[in-house]
Amino acid sequence: MENSPNSEPLETQLHEQLGEIGRQIQRLVAEREALKRILVRVSPHRRLPRADGHGRLLVETRVIDILRSAQGAPVSSRALLAELRKAHPGLKETTFRSELHRLKKRALIAPHDRGHWRWKG
Repeated sequence: MENSPNSEPLETQLHEQLGEIGRQIQRLVAEREALKRILVRVSPHRRLPRADGHGRLLVETRVIDILRSAQGAPVSSRALLAELRKAHPGLKETTFRSELHRLKKRALIAPHDRGHWRWKG
């Protein structure tokens, strides 16, 4: 199929529209992530759903906030779990430990002594 002289402006227009759609998607993804962060801060009594990425984000963000507010001082796992259960009463200890492991694996937190954690920021 030969390119007609009219196909070039159409092709350019389609590329511009695709680019704009891509930019809109990036803005929406950024907005969604910002809303998730806000939700963590405004709904402290939200129940933690099982196997939910958003619920995981709530727990991870809260763990990091607690450790960050300790200003480098180690915080015990027991104290972290107690604090998290204030906001997430249904949080199981095994789920909590899995979250700590994920955060450690991503180098966001570090073990200090046995059963104590620090923020690596």
